[in-house]
Amino acid sequence: MDMCGIEDLMANTVLVQAKSDNAHNQKWRKNFSLPTISCTNDMLKKLEIEVYNLMPESAKTNQTEKNRFEFKLFCEKQCIGKDMFTKFCRAAEPKIRNAHALMDAIWNAEIANESEREDAARCVANSYLLKDAPYEIDIISENLKKVSASVILSEEVPVYDSIKEMLAEASPTKGGEEKNPSILTAIQANKPDLVVAHLSGVEKRFYFIKMLLEQCKQQVYPYLVEEVYPVYKSSEQFKTFLRWKSKEKEPVIEEDFFPFRLLGRGGFGEVYAYQVKATGKMYACKKIDKKKMKQKHASKVVMAEKITLEMVNSPFVVSLSYAYENKNHLNLVMTLMGAGDLKFHIYEKTGDKKRGISYERTKFYTAQITLGLDHLHAENILYRDMKPENVLLDDRGNVRIADLGLVCILGEGEKTSGRAGTVGFMAPEMLESKKYAYGVDWFALGCTIFEMIEGKGPFVSRGKNKRKMSVGATIEKTIHEEHTYKRTHADDDLLDIIDQLLEKDVNQRLAGDEKSAEPIKRHPYFSDMNWERLEAGLIPPPFVPDPNQVYAKDVSDIRLGSEAKGVVLTNEDKDFHKKFASGRVPIPWQYEMMETGLFQEVMERKPGSEKNSKSGGKQGKSKSSICALL
Repeated sequence: MDMCGIEDLMANTVLVQAKSDNAHNQKWRKNFSLPTISCTNDMLKKLEIEVYNLMPESAKTNQTEKNRFEFKLFCEKQCIGKDMFTKFCRAAEPKIRNAHALMDAIWNAEIANESEREDAARCVANSYLLKDAPYEIDIISENLKKVSASVILSEEVPVYDSIKEMLAEASPTKGGEEKNPSILTAIQANKPDLVVAHLSGVEKRFYFIKMLLEQCKQQVYPYLVEEVYPVYKSSEQFKTFLRWKSKEKEPVIEEDFFPFRLLGRGGFGEVYAYQVKATGKMYACKKIDKKKMKQKHASKVVMAEKITLEMVNSPFVVSLSYAYENKNHLNLVMTLMGAGDLKFHIYEKTGDKKRGISYERTKFYTAQITLGLDHLHAENILYRDMKPENVLLDDRGNVRIADLGLVCILGEGEKTSGRAGTVGFMAPEMLESKKYAYGVDWFALGCTIFEMIEGKGPFVSRGKNKRKMSVGATIEKTIHEEHTYKRTHADDDLLDIIDQLLEKDVNQRLAGDEKSAEPIKRHPYFSDMNWERLEAGLIPPPFVPDPNQVYAKDVSDIRLGSEAKGVVLTNEDKDFHKKFASGRVPIPWQYEMMETGLFQEVMERKPGSEKNSKSGGKQGKSKSSICALL
């Protein structure tokens, strides 16, 4: 074996060992500590300013909207904040405790699997909704409780018209006014009669149960936001949350990480595997050369990508966890997707396997990609580069959308123009220079599903050189010709969802130009999909990659970029770098603390056992035992 081969083997071996063994991180975990309680007043003032700048104008002068914005940010999206709010509610008076417990019980019913969901729903009804239930809930209108309990406890499949009739009956509160007169309006907005048309009797029943429980949540939520949250902000649990926020705001430096092997190269630098010393979590670090970025006048592009990555916090989109700078680079520390891209798996040839992947994997990946696009669209982000090459697999077999370099932020009801993306996945309206919106992403999703089952794109045409795509012919085929299947497929619903997504006319296309993925999620192809369980990460992937394989080019095969010569960085450049280096991104960083067990470990320490330094115990520069191998 030559020296390059030895280097590749060593780099891969060390990376695989780092991903599977975090024992060497124990000393860094012990050094991790929270700032003292004295930091909370200053942290609260900083958070109030930060939240004020983030919230919409309408919330700045409306206390109810302000509370709702804060509650969603700190008690729902940020998992440490959510945990602290839960602890507060569980220790509070019965009314608060019961309201929060009901929300938890409904959530458990929503994510329960088929064998458990009956018991979970009955638990909600028997514990909270019946007239003589052991836990009193007077926040929900009596009529809604009565109807919900009746549907849950009856084994018969309810009829939508009968539910409407029951809900239309008077449901006065103690004050004599309707608690929520818009229940019927809210339910009808989701077009349940269309949704249940293709469902079996059992699935139809559980759809109506979920629909009614959602309305129960809608009546409890304002109480938690408007009455409970202000009290929580004066609690010890909230002070603990502020200590974690203070830790979150500490500067991020190179010494917080162990660097591992080179994974690839981009336009402005390299991508390396990185490991956080304190938690052992593996990431991909995109190192952007400061001088090369300036040489290519790419500052705006780099900042736009960074801001977009910060905006999106979805388990189905590659997320940003840290942004920091060192002497020569701006660093984006992102989700490590170590099992290759979807294109690799579609075209991988092993034994007699044909190009393409199984129907089971196709449905699973399609569902996760759909949720990823849905989450992007919810932030008004038009992706424009949906293709298998930009869908990455992690070590567990879940997929995420990656490469947000071509995104476009749309205003409400706005459309854009101009070609962006990859020919063969571009929608006809884009190719014909028409105004377009979210429908182009749904079209590209159809192309991606087609490629998963056929092993080739639906509109790709080859020129005289059969190995190369003819761009002109592919564009013509996309605009004017219908896609055809070369293979025989037994799943009619699968073919139907592809056909509807590949409609040339966006107005006839499934989901059209809608932001929301609801029309796609309601398609018969997904009739057996529990979207809540999928989003919660409770559905096991049908394919788990080999943990001992490194799905990346050998280090020796990755060419390093040339140095940018003659580029001088000015004070203006340094100000940009400082603005870029915003540190930890709250939601993914807090999730890392939870996922790796460090949060629980710190919370279980005896008072006074922590190093109460202002810095919270900074790590030094020594290497791990694994790094010492090199």
